[in-house]
Amino acid sequence: MEMKRDKIILLLLGIFFSCHAEAKLKIYLIHGYGGTGLELFKIQKALKKNGFIYETFHYNSLTEEIDSVAKKLNERIKNDSFDTLSFITHSMGALVVRSLQSFVDADPLFPFIQRIVMIAPPNRGSPIADFFLGCELTSFLAGPNLQHLSTDSINGAVKFPLPQCEVGLILGAIEKDELLSIPLNGPNDGIVLNDSSKMAIETDIWIEEDSHLGLLFNKRVVENVICFLNFGKFQTAKK
Repeated sequence: MEMKRDKIILLLLGIFFSCHAEAKLKIYLIHGYGGTGLELFKIQKALKKNGFIYETFHYNSLTEEIDSVAKKLNERIKNDSFDTLSFITHSMGALVVRSLQSFVDADPLFPFIQRIVMIAPPNRGSPIADFFLGCELTSFLAGPNLQHLSTDSINGAVKFPLPQCEVGLILGAIEKDELLSIPLNGPNDGIVLNDSSKMAIETDIWIEEDSHLGLLFNKRVVENVICFLNFGKFQTAKK
């Protein structure tokens, strides 16, 4: 009777720890400059369908500086009980997660970051930001993050630490830089040059024929976000 009771206890403990382990991974979605998080609804829907635990992290990109946002994100993560994280970012959201890396490096108890999917990230800045920085009025109205979106070698996007995990890049490609009629020399999504998205550490790259914002509503992009989260690679890599 005692042996039977011990077996039941072990079985219950096994079920408990199995369920607990499955609930350890959390996905954070980080929107981009000028975003609200609502534009990520297709990806949110796919995450829910595939059984992921996720949260869209909201912040004011026009007034809160990237490092300050990363600090708040770090506090949110510490208040959670998950030991494994992944991130999905759009545009400037990638720089928020890169800024977060400083907290990761300083905290040996920081949760394990499994994967990051960066959609249209300005990892080395964008000439669009450079253009608007040249005008005092637009520079003032755009807020403190405009300089961090630039190609400046000191205060631009390159200043943020590089991730230390599997990173997948989803980049856009349109025939012409029609969005703002500002010259972008090379394949681009209308805002960011593809080459300016690359960090030389990415695990895989997917290029889709769509615009900077349009990528978020593209069925193939959404499918590949889920694919990378699950397997660390895209369906068919396009370099």
